[in-house]
Amino acid sequence: MLSNMVVFTNFLFFGLLAVALIKMKRKGMIKTKTIGYPAVQAVIILFSAALIINTFITQPKQSLLGACLVLLGVPFYYYFKSERPSGKKEKQKLTVEIDNRA
Repeated sequence: MLSNMVVFTNFLFFGLLAVALIKMKRKGMIKTKTIGYPAVQAVIILFSAALIINTFITQPKQSLLGACLVLLGVPFYYYFKSERPSGKKEKQKLTVEIDNRA
């Protein structure tokens, strides 16, 4: 049962990661070439969505329990996000560059 919840949440976050990669690439935050972009990410999103929907249909109790466990972290996120040392909320721009020298 626990392994089913872990696999369910893993595929949820794999799909969200693929969505984030596409968004960051379109906004220009990632400058390097990404292998298979955007086809591979689209396949990951579709596969993750299919697996999540299938899990909700076949095991609704366990999938809802897994989703609730993930959502239990949301209040902690907002609590620790609001605690900044200087009181200022600085917006940082994240740019990812990879050095491919081997």
